Amino acid sequence: VAALAYSMFSDHEMVRRAGTEALCNLVPHPAMMKYLADPDNLRLWLAFAADYEENFECARAASGCLAMSSGNIEIAKTLAGLKSFKECTTTLLQSGNLELMHRVLVLIQTLIEHDGQCKEA
Repeated sequence: VAALAYSMFSDHEMVRRAGTEALCNLVPHPAMMKYLADPDNLRLWLAFAADYEENFECARAASGCLAMSSGNIEIAKTLAGLKSFKECTTTLLQSGNLELMHRVLVLIQTLIEHDGQCKEA
């Protein structure tokens, strides 16, 4: 996970994209879920998701990763409690891009399905 996370900061756009997409595909793996449970890492993924104008492919992967990982209640609570969460999701919903909007709506739906445990959002 650490090596792929490092690749997200590559100067090469395709390496950055591949690293982000690969990590997204690792979401069910316990090591990836542990990585995402860290609030600093979730802030990073929110930032990548919000950067859709500069790097759409990474934003698409990052928002998908957040949507898929929000099924984990601990990650969902942490994510909902982040200061940047509301701003990021609002920005993505207003982006006009259906792919990004769909991922954010799935994320919000998953938070709602946690029976009120993620009310911070």
